[in-house]
Amino acid sequence: MEIEGRIQTEDLSTNTTYSAFLIVKVSDHSFGLDAIPCETSISSGTCSVINTTYLCPLDEQKQQLESLFFTNRRQMMKKRVVEGECQRPSKRGDGWMEIEIGEFFVGETNEGVKMNLTEVKGQQLKGGLIIEGIEVRPKCEQI
Repeated sequence: MEIEGRIQTEDLSTNTTYSAFLIVKVSDHSFGLDAIPCETSISSGTCSVINTTYLCPLDEQKQQLESLFFTNRRQMMKKRVVEGECQRPSKRGDGWMEIEIGEFFVGETNEGVKMNLTEVKGQQLKGGLIIEGIEVRPKCEQI
């Protein structure tokens, strides 16, 4: 599974840091979405950042059940993925969830920004992921 978005910085305000989010929902009958974390990446100019995320919120009961049966497989699968701060989707007020892909800074020059979410190392069927799109918004500075 590969999801990619691109944007030119000329369409955005200069001297601003932006965050990119993948907006998704997961159906009640989804499968294969939390077996292995996905790799997220964002690249702008010469800078590129890679991280990892799961597509589903944490389900404690399901995780305990799977650990009884699939612990060895899960450990082996995680070794295939780039190490990083493995995050989970955040729920939004509109019923969708958002997964932060990364952030980038828009300077004075026009550059292309490429945003990716990829999971091709698990070799497992997946279903039930509903994608609204990629949302780019100015990052709020917390004081």
